Amino acid sequence: MSIELFGPRNAFPPSAGRRVGESGLWILRRPLMITLNPLNIQRWTDDDHRARSREMADCRASARQTLRARAALLARHDRLILELICLDMMPVRRAAELLQLDPGTVSRRARVLLRRVMSRYVSVVLDAGDALTDLERTIAVRAHVSRTSASALAKSLGLSAFEVHRRRATVIGWYRGKTGQLPS
Repeated sequence: MSIELFGPRNAFPPSAGRRVGESGLWILRRPLMITLNPLNIQRWTDDDHRARSREMADCRASARQTLRARAALLARHDRLILELICLDMMPVRRAAELLQLDPGTVSRRARVLLRRVMSRYVSVVLDAGDALTDLERTIAVRAHVSRTSASALAKSLGLSAFEVHRRRATVIGWYRGKTGQLPS
């Protein structure tokens, strides 16, 4: 580490610990140790840590609330996996024992469900405001999150399969126009 000393090239005579830098200022060869009051360091780090801890706690609470609301869009068995692993912070092996499934299956399902539920497509569609109707929003989210077929959606919503396809295509076109991407 080199430290620049203020002064023109001829201000200080050359000595054993210094050399002339390219800018014409004297540069120290030895590292300089900066000492600070330990009480101030402790106070600064505690204050920063507390502020970051509060911010992180707020972020975690917001994320948990969002995840809980979006998990409600899933089928019961899928919602149970997400709630056990992501919200209750249960180990995957323990959740697998309770659900009588392999741990790898539970881990893979949780990862896929979490990716689907927290995808950008779902976020944009749910936050669309007045751009989409409630029916279009419901069709798009249920088709994307729970992978419900058009015929099953049509049956549950009392619409024709053609109407479900048409409204889903409308939402995909709106999303592509808004973000420039197709839903993934």
